[in-house]
Amino acid sequence: MFDTSQYPHTPEDMFRSFWISLICHAPGCTVYFHNWAGYDSILSLAALVGVEGYKFVPIVRDGKVISLTIQDSKTKTTYLTIKDSMKLIPGALGKLAKEFGCDTRKGEFPHYFHPIEQTGSMNYIGRV
Repeated sequence: MFDTSQYPHTPEDMFRSFWISLICHAPGCTVYFHNWAGYDSILSLAALVGVEGYKFVPIVRDGKVISLTIQDSKTKTTYLTIKDSMKLIPGALGKLAKEFGCDTRKGEFPHYFHPIEQTGSMNYIGRV
């Protein structure tokens, strides 16, 4: 689990740790993130740009990164391939879960909930 409180300097530090952890613990694997091709890919991968030792091999369609292979810059060994699952399973995750009868459903992210404003702390416990 990656918690922003463990990375007090910048969100990029947390993203960098996430990607490096994934690369180290799932070498050679392909991972899918739903609806990753657009804005999410740019935001999340910015933390890896400039890290020495990695080469990025994108597949771009209509200005969106639909697949990205992360390789060793010297040996070309594939560390990780990231793909957008929206290209395989089009549709919103919440709707897909309902259509497949899944018990676990995607929740709504509380975009406008600010625990510091509510309680003065990021350590809020309770309903959102």
